[in-house]
Amino acid sequence: MHKFTQVSLFSMEFGDLYPNDTSDYKTLNFDQLEDNDMIYCVQDGERLGRYVMLPDSTAKYFTYSLDSVGNGILYGRSFVEK
Repeated sequence: MHKFTQVSLFSMEFGDLYPNDTSDYKTLNFDQLEDNDMIYCVQDGERLGRYVMLPDSTAKYFTYSLDSVGNGILYGRSFVEK
C-alpha cells in the first residue's frame, strides 16, 4: 500500500493521505470558471488525476474514495452518505 500526497479535490487541498486514512468533510464551494471537477494526487512521484462527478445539490455529505492505481490510472468511487 502506498500513500497519496498533495491530494486536492475541486481545487481544495486535502494534504497527504495514507492507506485507510480519512479526511475531514469540507464544504464545496465550486466555481466552474475557476475550479475543476478533478481529483489530483501524487503517488511515488507520479502525478495522477481523474475527473469526478459533482455531487447533487441536495446531497448533504458526498464521499470520494481513492481505491488504487493501476497502469497509471487512478481508481476511486463516490457515494452519498445519508
